[in-house]
Amino acid sequence: MDLRFTKLRVCDDAWLIVDRRGARGADPAWAACAKELCHRSRGASARGLVVLEGAGSPLLARAWDARGEARPLAPSAILCAARWAFDNGLASGDAIRITAREGELEAFALDSQSLGVGLGRVELKRVKGGFESRVMGRELGLVLADGEPPRRSPVPQGRQAAVRAASSIEAGVVSRSRIVLRRPGEDGLLAAAVALTAAHEAGLADREASVEWRGESILAQLLDDGEAYAAASPAYVIRGEFWAAEAQLAK
Repeated sequence: MDLRFTKLRVCDDAWLIVDRRGARGADPAWAACAKELCHRSRGASARGLVVLEGAGSPLLARAWDARGEARPLAPSAILCAARWAFDNGLASGDAIRITAREGELEAFALDSQSLGVGLGRVELKRVKGGFESRVMGRELGLVLADGEPPRRSPVPQGRQAAVRAASSIEAGVVSRSRIVLRRPGEDGLLAAAVALTAAHEAGLADREASVEWRGESILAQLLDDGEAYAAASPAYVIRGEFWAAEAQLAK
C-alpha cells in the first residue's frame, strides 16, 4: 500500500500528515508506520504522524509519535493539520474543527499565514525555583528569568531539580510584550502559553506577547477568563510516499 504524506513544521516541530478520508480497505498498522515514517534516517524525520479521516465536518484525526505510541493531538500537530485542511478546502469560513481522541478541537485563521488554537486554562503553581503547570492534560515545569534566559543552566539543586526535570521549559521575559524560550519543553505552543501565564502572574508581562523560539515567533494571549491562545505560521517542508508492506497492514 502506498501512503502519501505531507510534512509540515511549526515552532520547530515537524508532523507528517496522511489523508485517509474516504479510503477503502484495511488500514495499515499506524503505530509501525509512524515509527518508520518518522525515523530520523530511514524516514522523513518528524515528531509524529497525524492521520486524517472522515468524509465531512468535523475532520477526524488520530496521532502517533515517532515511537509509534498513540498520543493526543499536540497544539503544533493541530496547526499543521489545520494548515493542510485550510489549503485543501476543508475549512468552514476562517475556522476548522478537528475531532480527536480527546474531544473536539478548533483552529482558526488569523491571516493567510498564521493559525491560532485555543489551549484552555493554564493551571499554575509557584514552587521553589520556578513554576509547575498543567495545560491540555500535560504537566509542565517552568524556570522563568527576568531578562534573557541563561544560555547554560546551572546544575539544579533540591526542588529546583524537580521543576526542571518535569518539563525543562526555560524562558526569559525581555519586555512586557516579548518572551524568549531557551528550552520549550514538550511543545512550543504549550510552552509559550505557560511562559506568558507565569510572566503575567509575576507582573512581568501583559496579557499578550510575542514568544520567540529558534527564530520563530509565537503569538500568545491570555483572555480575561483565563483561557490561553497561541498562534504561529505552519510551513510546508516536503511531500512524499511511503510503502506500507503487507506485514504492516492491520488484520
